[in-house]
Amino acid sequence: MIIVYSIEDLKKELSLIKESIGFVPTMGYLHNGHISLIEKSVKENKKTVCSIFVNPTQFGENEDLEKYPKDIENDINMLKKANCDIVFIPKTSDIYKENKVFVDILGFSDCLCGKKRPGHFKGVLTIVCKLFNIVRPDRAYFGEKDYQQYIIIKKMVKDLNFDIDIRIGDIIREFDGLAMSSRNSYLNEEERKKAVFLYDLLCYAKKNAYMGQKRIELENKIEKYIIEKIDCNIITKDYANIRDGIDLELKEFISENSRLFLAFFVGKIRLIDNGRLL
Repeated sequence: MIIVYSIEDLKKELSLIKESIGFVPTMGYLHNGHISLIEKSVKENKKTVCSIFVNPTQFGENEDLEKYPKDIENDINMLKKANCDIVFIPKTSDIYKENKVFVDILGFSDCLCGKKRPGHFKGVLTIVCKLFNIVRPDRAYFGEKDYQQYIIIKKMVKDLNFDIDIRIGDIIREFDGLAMSSRNSYLNEEERKKAVFLYDLLCYAKKNAYMGQKRIELENKIEKYIIEKIDCNIITKDYANIRDGIDLELKEFISENSRLFLAFFVGKIRLIDNGRLL
């Protein structure tokens, strides 16, 4: 496995590759969710590139940029075991030289995390666009846990005419169902136990969903479940929202594309999850 730190060195390495390239962009502090994407890329491409870069432009003023967990040594060891070919670890000063050009999207980012985290997806799209132009992959891999991000990136790729196939990997969960996330490391013991509420809520919603059901009817049941089951001393709802999994729109009736999107604060840590209802 080759580790490169500059754009120039990465481009030199990539110029030697004539086969298909798979790309997995990450912010590091890797877990098995990230590794599942690496493994998927390794199976589907001749070469796999992983970037590790904590992107400052997708963090808001009161978010955890400075505290975001890092463990580069462990990341590298995990990537070696997963047979990643190239790891790209750039400096912020190399990626953002003047901060004058950004990429944004209309419509898809004004709901869910886009509404709750203003400017977040502008930062995400900008860094992904930059990395795509540097790596020039044939396929790029994103996790289902960040489903809104996946949909928005697919839209960017289509509208900006990138010749890249955007692939999605399944949510990888802990033994009790909690979606794996780098932010789980922030949780104390009690918060970690309570965090499984997100998964329990997803399971409840799936059990109570059926084709043609009115969305508002199911959302009312979900809200009642939250009120009855939530530990308000530890968990606070940010949103629990049913939307279409193709265009993120609110639809009147539940269909095969309907998904429940969740965001809750567990202590001070914001966790997200989502899943198909049918």
